[in-house]
Order: sequence, then C-alpha cells, then structure tokens
Amino acid sequence: MCTTKVLVDANFLVNVNDEDKKLLELMEEYHQVLKITVVLDCLAKVCDDHEKLLSDRFENRIKVISIDSLKDSECESILTLLNSVEHWSDDYDSRVEMAFYSSSDYTHILTDKSEHFEKADKHTKVKVLRIHELEELLKQPPNPPETVSPNPPESVSPNPPESVLP
Repeated sequence: MCTTKVLVDANFLVNVNDEDKKLLELMEEYHQVLKITVVLDCLAKVCDDHEKLLSDRFENRIKVISIDSLKDSECESILTLLNSVEHWSDDYDSRVEMAFYSSSDYTHILTDKSEHFEKADKHTKVKVLRIHELEELLKQPPNPPETVSPNPPESVSPNPPESVLP
C-alpha cells in the first residue's frame, strides 16, 4: 500500500469549516495510508491558538514540523529552497510550505487557495490538491506491482536451427 504524504496549507486548516470535517473523515478512513503534516511556523502566523486548533478540531492527528526543530543542515536546505521558490508565489507562507514540501518526500500540498501555488503546480514537481481532489486520489485503487514471469520467454536465435539449413 502506497502512503500519501500531504503537507497541508496552514490557511486551509484555519479557514475551512465543512472541509475540515471532510479532512477528518479522510484521515479516519485512510489512516494507514494518509499522513498529514503542517508547518508550525505558518500555522502560528494565521492562528493564535494553534495548539487548541490541532487538539480540539483535529484531535492531534496532524504531524507538526517547524524550522526550529530542524538540524542545521536541514535548516540551510530549507533556506536555500526558500530562495529557489521565491518566484513561484507572492505569499511568503506558501513559499515556506513549498520549501518544506521540496525538502522531503511529501506527495501533495492540500490547500483551499490554489492561486498561491498555481505557478508551482504547473511548472514544478509540486502537486496541489483541494480536499475533493485528495478524496478522489485516495479512492483510486493502488497500482498493482509489476509481476515478473516465473519462466522467462525463450530467446529467439537470429540463426535458424541446423536442421533447417540446406
């Protein structure tokens, strides 16, 4: 089973009402394959009581990452990536989220404000989803693993068998 690692836009967590219920439903239904993470540095800017938000509304099921918790080399990597994604969005927090996304093995960014990520979605590996698109993605059957035939096909000789030769 393939894990879907989603970095959720901090604004999405704070601003949604019906969609956060949908996110919780998806987190419950797909708990084995859906991993949700938020960048604390961005969440703290848009929500004064972010700890209460995460504990009450999302029952502490969302992983929280922060620049402060990174090793020096990881922090340098984020800062370098932050400079490289500068032209993809006018929104600073969106750039921070893109830098975190690019520095790890996240598969998607979940947001309700795709315009902040629009250029990056079209021109980079950043894959931006809205909640209904995440749901559609999770409902898709996993790709079956490639199977290897136990008996490899016999090789065809470029020369005919000797009995056929005149």
